[in-house]
Amino acid sequence: MSGNANSAAAAFGAGRFACSARRTISNLTPEELAEVERERSKDRPTSWAHLAAKYAVNELDLRRMFDPNKPKAATTPAKAAPTTFQDHLAARNVRLAEMWLAGVPVADICLALGIGNSVLSKYRARLGLAPRTPGIQKKRTTP
Repeated sequence: MSGNANSAAAAFGAGRFACSARRTISNLTPEELAEVERERSKDRPTSWAHLAAKYAVNELDLRRMFDPNKPKAATTPAKAAPTTFQDHLAARNVRLAEMWLAGVPVADICLALGIGNSVLSKYRARLGLAPRTPGIQKKRTTP
């Protein structure tokens, strides 16, 4: 390649794929945030990808920040994510017990927790939850 082709390829690669130079959304100045809002409020708004490249931020973070469907204030605080594997297991066991006692079908519990029927039966036994009897339904009484 010639010198110009090499420099053009280097400039292309540095601009498009340079991830180390990305800023976080919180580092945008109020003027930049106002500019993004103006660009998105036009009749033909500037694309998210173009704005993310212009301000060197993550496109998904930018979308989330200016999403019109996003609630302005959270009504409930977010739950803290489990920090250790033991915390994850404890949270899963609590969720399994709540769903089991609420009468949620076995298939729905397996789908929600991402486990199979045999694993569910082992967890149920370890937690001391009473097994369900298949096929038996309560008789309806007529008033």
